[in-house]
Amino acid sequence: PANCLGSIRKKTLSHKRSGEPVGVSRTVALNPANPSYEGSLRFLVNWNDATGKPRIKTFVAGPVAKMTSDREAHAHKSALAFRTAYEKSRQMGVPFNPDPFKHWRASRVY
Repeated sequence: PANCLGSIRKKTLSHKRSGEPVGVSRTVALNPANPSYEGSLRFLVNWNDATGKPRIKTFVAGPVAKMTSDREAHAHKSALAFRTAYEKSRQMGVPFNPDPFKHWRASRVY
């Protein structure tokens, strides 16, 4: 399309097992160089910038070994708020501005 917006998928893919809504994934990133590292919990949000280029915003909750329910919930809610804001801007036909989420760790953006 001329506005580079395209359409947003309404249903999750059939093979998706994270339980997250469309555009949001939950994953544990491992470090192959350090087999004793239990990984880092991350929430990944797919979005497109104003030129239509696909982007991924990562919300890192932190190391699995030191995870607290508050840190996990904060990263999760921030990722969901990012995706919701992105979808709303797309529905209104305006470019999405991710700047309010730059300092998501220090503030509540949801």
